[in-house]
Amino acid sequence: MTRVPHRILVLVSLLVATYAIVRLGTGFMSSDLEPDVLFAACGMAIFTIVGALIEDRRPGNAIGRICLATGLTLVASLAFRVLAEGLDRQPGALPPVGALAAVVSQMTGNGALVVGSLLLISRFPEGRAGGLHGRTVNWNIVLLILMQILQALQRGRLNAGWVEAAPNPIGFLMLPTQLVEAMGIAGFLGLGVGLLAGAAALIARYRTGSALAKAQIRWLFAAISTSGILLGFILVAPDDPVFEGVWTAWIMSFLLTPIAVAIAILRYRLYEIDRI
Repeated sequence: MTRVPHRILVLVSLLVATYAIVRLGTGFMSSDLEPDVLFAACGMAIFTIVGALIEDRRPGNAIGRICLATGLTLVASLAFRVLAEGLDRQPGALPPVGALAAVVSQMTGNGALVVGSLLLISRFPEGRAGGLHGRTVNWNIVLLILMQILQALQRGRLNAGWVEAAPNPIGFLMLPTQLVEAMGIAGFLGLGVGLLAGAAALIARYRTGSALAKAQIRWLFAAISTSGILLGFILVAPDDPVFEGVWTAWIMSFLLTPIAVAIAILRYRLYEIDRI
């Protein structure tokens, strides 16, 4: 990559992060900040800042590019949501283009959740995924994306919750309701399995890694352990009012992954993580 495009990429990333911070500020002032919007806005800021930092120090590094891709995917998710909500506020029923924007927003948001967690965990710190645990994470990513696509193509009405229920404009599959519900559960469990496989891969790399690599991995392992503990609460007592806010906390805990990466880079000056 030449120097000019590299600087443009970093500049765009910082502009995205600035927009996300402004969106958070306006949302807090207007008390109009739902958990998924909070995740998208925070994710845009955190992932793009971390990605821009790594891209500036090590252009083309896989970890930096994953962070940037996650941030930009969240940008797309939030942009399509804004479009859908804007069209939903117009008189009359939600037009097909608005319903399509809602579907794309959900797909890109869920995709960012997968990319920003499993993909980053499976490739940190070397930027490559290898071994049985790495392959397990990769297959989980493929299956999660496939199930997300199948659910998006299911015929019926949208139930996004933040726009009016409308016919799915791209729905042509007539899958049984039980199968669709099973895919949702399987996707939830698949994400958990992917996190466990990623944690196992980190432990394996920790045992054989250098002192510097171990310092990196400890931060990331702490981040995914937090997500795993919150996921355990959800699985054990999903309807317990005591754990009412755990679901939101679990979603937001995925933002700890890029934060851990940033701490490792800044604290240990790991600017050449692709050479370790």
